[in-house]
Amino acid sequence: MPSKHFRDAINALEKDEQSKIRRQLDAWKAQATPSQWAQIAANIENETALPVPKFTALLRDFTTALTHHSTPENAWTQTCISHLFSGQPLVPSVRPKRLGRACKSDIFVKYANTTDKRFKDTLTKYAGKNPPSFWRNVLAKQNLGGDVIFATFNQNNTADDPFAGLPQDRESIRTALGLGHTSHSSPDPYLLFTYTSDEPPNLPIHRPTIADAGDFCHFRPAKSSAAKWGFTGPLAPNPQNLPPCPEVVHKQIVGVRLVFPYNLSTP
Repeated sequence: MPSKHFRDAINALEKDEQSKIRRQLDAWKAQATPSQWAQIAANIENETALPVPKFTALLRDFTTALTHHSTPENAWTQTCISHLFSGQPLVPSVRPKRLGRACKSDIFVKYANTTDKRFKDTLTKYAGKNPPSFWRNVLAKQNLGGDVIFATFNQNNTADDPFAGLPQDRESIRTALGLGHTSHSSPDPYLLFTYTSDEPPNLPIHRPTIADAGDFCHFRPAKSSAAKWGFTGPLAPNPQNLPPCPEVVHKQIVGVRLVFPYNLSTP
């Protein structure tokens, strides 16, 4: 059954808007499995982090976009951009002090503000080490991700290394964090970056929502609207039965907050 949040949000729409939303979600869910958009439709129906008025606004904007975009998939993706960071901000009492994100080295290079062809090799060279000041200064200027960054943390002690309790091999990192958009067969390791969130100015941190996920089908909404943060959806088959990791979102930042050393996943 869809979440109460979804039912309340869609019931606040006009009848024709409700019908348009339900028809599109049913069309996506009817796609052969496994389907990216069948899962996104399920995520929409299971959303719990969006306050109902904001959820209603998202759905209403989606009905409008359906008439102006070439595909419903593009309509959804573009609508989400206007509703980023709509999840509740984490209150100070539960705000994590240290965040972490895993990123394939080839993807990180695409975010980087550099044309240095040796950048990727230098990333690997200084992983796990206390790097010289010149390299700290280089990384301080690099984007750590795109417009929306999903991050994890250690929920037992938010000042600790977010990756300390996880196996460090590439496939375990991919599984635990739900990084299904990266290839299982890719030999590139994950860069394991950690960074502070409590230095002034404080970094706004939010519960992740379906709008932050956009067309990323490996996102999973938290099961309860009372959850303090989100949780990853570990990828199948998950032979180690790795549990979901806490998950939050924030805007794009540069590496000035990085904690050294950063690390690489093992093969």
